[in-house]
Amino acid sequence: MDVEKMNLRLDMDVQKLEIEKLR
Repeated sequence: MDVEKMNLRLDMDVQKLEIEKLR
């Protein structure tokens, strides 16, 4: 597994959570 890819996935998930919180 690529660590960078994993980090990107985490960042994407975090951003999604942040957006949902703003709603």
